Formats: sequence, structure tokens, C-alpha cells
Amino acid sequence: ACAHKGLELETLPWHFTEKETIAFSGQTLVPVLVDGDHVVTDSWRIAEDLDQRYPDRPILIEGEQGRALANFARHFAQTAISAVAFKAVILDIYNAIGEVDRAYFRKTREERFGKTLESFAISEEEGRAQMRIALSPLRAVLQEQPFVNGAKPAWADYCLFGSFMWMRNVSRKKLLMEDDPVFA
Repeated sequence: ACAHKGLELETLPWHFTEKETIAFSGQTLVPVLVDGDHVVTDSWRIAEDLDQRYPDRPILIEGEQGRALANFARHFAQTAISAVAFKAVILDIYNAIGEVDRAYFRKTREERFGKTLESFAISEEEGRAQMRIALSPLRAVLQEQPFVNGAKPAWADYCLFGSFMWMRNVSRKKLLMEDDPVFA
């Protein structure tokens, strides 16, 4: 969102167990955007806030229809993409995170799912099969137009793209094949 707007951004590394680092934001989740004295949390609210605060820069969510499309993309990313991906890469996440976070990650996820990480996880092959089905609507759109948003990307595209970058950054598993239009 910041790159789309042409805004410079400094990122800070963060661990699951470093809740005190972001306590100033009034909650315990990332992302947190700090712009001077202004603090915004949650990707959706950050995108909306950036459009309101920087209307002279390229718009992320344009108009009522753009907001509806972006909202759909947000929920599609959370339910169709991330839900499948999380099952396929959860053990990779566990192995990739810092040692300081592993006990916390295991405890909170196993409580959430009511089973061990190992029994919650699905294989790469099953993840790829489920992802292929889940992405059918997105694939169809991208075969007709270059971006979900149409001729040029906007927040709906970045939201979906973020889900794929998250997978890529935590796992080497190939849940998308290179010949898939979504991969491109």
C-alpha cells in the first residue's frame, strides 16, 4: 500500500512474543503503521487510512465499487487462500520462526485448532490440490484481465498478492504451479 502511494516505509522485525513492542497500538497484532503521531492497525484499515490521509497520491480503494471489490478480496484471501495455505505451511512456519516464539506459537495454535500442529497440517500435494480448487474464481478473472482490479493493480490485488508472498516467505512448498495464471 505504501509503495502504491509512493510513500517511503521503514519496517521493523517483530516476534510473536514481543507483544510489548506494539502495545502502544492498543492491540497485539501486526501490521501496525506509525506515521508521526498517527497509529493505525490492520491492513484493511491501513489502506483506508492511507487513502484518506494521502488523497493526492495514487488511490488504493477507489469509490464504492472499489471498496466492495477490495472487501471481497480481503475475505477471499482470509478464507480461501490463507486457510488452505496455513494448513500446508504451518510446520514450515513453526520451523522458520525464532526459537523464542516456538512454544508460544505451538500452544496458541494447538489451542485454537484443538489438535497438534502435526495433525492439523496437510501435505504439500493436498495443499496444492485444495489451492487449485480454491483459486478457480481468481484464475478465471486473471485469464480475462491483468489484475483483479482491472487494467492496473489496487488494494484488492495487493491483498491477494500478500497472501502468496506470505506463503513464499515462510515455506518452500509449491502450492501454485508456475503455469498457473495466478502464479504469474
